[in-house]
Amino acid sequence: MTHQSSPKVRGESEMNKSRLLVAAIGTALLLSGCDNTTVNGPLEGVEVSGSASSETSFGNDSKTAPNTTPSYIQATSEGPAKNVVLPAMPKDAQEFSEKGASSFVEYYFELLNYTIESNDAEEIKDLSFKECSLCNKSIIDEAEEAQKSGEWQVGGKHHPTILDSYISGKNIAIVTVEYTADPAKIYSSPGTVQEELKEIESNRLAFDLEYDKGWRVYKIIGAN
Repeated sequence: MTHQSSPKVRGESEMNKSRLLVAAIGTALLLSGCDNTTVNGPLEGVEVSGSASSETSFGNDSKTAPNTTPSYIQATSEGPAKNVVLPAMPKDAQEFSEKGASSFVEYYFELLNYTIESNDAEEIKDLSFKECSLCNKSIIDEAEEAQKSGEWQVGGKHHPTILDSYISGKNIAIVTVEYTADPAKIYSSPGTVQEELKEIESNRLAFDLEYDKGWRVYKIIGAN
């Protein structure tokens, strides 16, 4: 922003007053945004330099750090999924309550889908008791065997709907869930189908949960 020069004055005292006045006006105009620079919010606590340009002040020349997170690659007939993101447990899934038990089972299904896609069963194993036969035989053991053999699955995502949840005893809850699952194919090598899995239109299960600083699955049984 440009300012007109001060008019000629007779005395040194009047000249100093004029310079002070121009400086005060210039500072006020800068703070009020008269330089046509749009700023969202007040400029409280900001030191304004008369020589700094708006481009330099707002860091338009700063460089953004590159994203080093590996990109997710979906499983196909040519190869397994890569860099599958492990789902994070919601805070309410750690609470001892009926709502917490429901949220935990929903998260357990997210882990199930993650395990199917990645063949990494460590997280779901930590949340399952050894006594849970279905947890170990149908989920954990299957994933670990597939990891050893190099097989992978395309499709088969599970979609749960919580039907009921209640605290049935000390540190115990039962959650009833209805779920569907997409059709899937299991590959042993690129383009070679080892097994085909049909779509599950609707099925019901009851989750027996125990709580000790967090929920774990003790048993899964058919609820029909």
